[in-house]
Amino acid sequence: GATGITQRLDVALRPSAPVPELWVTFTGPHVKGLEQASFELRDLANPGRMAIERHVRDKEKIGAYRVPEVKPGSFRLTVRPGEGMWGAFGCFLPSTHQVVIPTAGEVRLDIELRVGGRLRIAAREPAGALLPADCTIRDAAGAEINARFTAQAETMATTGAGRLGTLSPSVVGPPLAVGSYAIELSHDGYEPQIVVAEVKAGETTEVDVRL
Repeated sequence: GATGITQRLDVALRPSAPVPELWVTFTGPHVKGLEQASFELRDLANPGRMAIERHVRDKEKIGAYRVPEVKPGSFRLTVRPGEGMWGAFGCFLPSTHQVVIPTAGEVRLDIELRVGGRLRIAAREPAGALLPADCTIRDAAGAEINARFTAQAETMATTGAGRLGTLSPSVVGPPLAVGSYAIELSHDGYEPQIVVAEVKAGETTEVDVRL
């Protein structure tokens, strides 16, 4: 009969190359209320390159987040506490930092969690229907806020900059620091209006204007 042939193959396994790790830890009395955060890394050496964005959940709610799959280099890190894959929740303020990630080893960053507030804005025609009004928000010093407006119905949502949605009153993101804001509203065929709203910590301020 046929004789079997047995071959022995020795393989030397090499340890995987070390990879860098970025850890962000939030501090402060509100950490227990935070369940998720997003992290945007923009390469400072190639500012035109698309930013890397990671969404991370903290199931244990201890405030420590490992940002996965980071690469070595110098980056501008934008941290958005409370933001996840499906949108932003809560009133935690975003922050921006410069980080240098080495080819191996850990980088740890501690960030104090700060609480702001939100605006929800509606512009209506005289009969009450929502208008897709142009909207500009300015802080007390007159500087324009880089804001996005999210309107949401049961099965869909719209998000954009510069103009309110019509599915519902539009929630302003990201959250804003506590203080007064001027809201400029305009739409073709209607008189423009400017209203002042007060943003309070942990609250959503409703702004409902008929043009």
